[in-house]
Amino acid sequence: MIISHRHRFIFVKTRKTAGTSLQEALAAACGPDDIVTPTGIDNGSYRPRNYEGRVNPFGYLFASPRVHSFRKIRQFVRERERIFDHMSLAELFRLPEAQAWKGYYKFCIERNPYDKMVSRYYWKYRGKPSRPSFETFLERTKDVSDIRLYSLEGKVAVDFIGRYEQLSGDVAKICGTLGLGEVEIGGRNSGTRERSDVASLYTPRAREIVSRMFAREIDLFGYTFPG
Repeated sequence: MIISHRHRFIFVKTRKTAGTSLQEALAAACGPDDIVTPTGIDNGSYRPRNYEGRVNPFGYLFASPRVHSFRKIRQFVRERERIFDHMSLAELFRLPEAQAWKGYYKFCIERNPYDKMVSRYYWKYRGKPSRPSFETFLERTKDVSDIRLYSLEGKVAVDFIGRYEQLSGDVAKICGTLGLGEVEIGGRNSGTRERSDVASLYTPRAREIVSRMFAREIDLFGYTFPG
């Protein structure tokens, strides 16, 4: 996540949507007082800043029930991660200081969930000698829909949702709106996925699971199954 006071924007970081690459690119345009969260990946030019502070664990429990494990919340408290990667708007706006940021331009990126879950599958088992079938992976996966990240009280609350499938063009639109000029998006976190046809991994059961898990996104954006 990035909250830029210099450019008055909030970048809500969704999963498996080139979020880390876009976050690094946007951070380069941010000022010293802007809030830039750690990504968990070491990059010498990337400078997380201003995200630390006293953490109220109950804020995360109330804003996102059943989302964060107690282990994760203990990490937030221990490491003083008041604002963190993949933070939802509901969690952010529970912070008293964040009320002043509600008028900022808010945006995120979304991706066809049938493709997103294939990417997540290869990412989860990267570097491991074996992995379960794709269907088994889906059956073991908790609800990972990102729509809650950019919604408030069940309604989409961002000003713009870019599409991963047309990432360069939509990032250019975002930068044009914010007056940032051109930003270059690298390939951070890419390269873990095998070059296989998305549809070939899906059994009828696997397709049913993803269709149910991402029903709101499929309805909202008109995503269809590849092929």
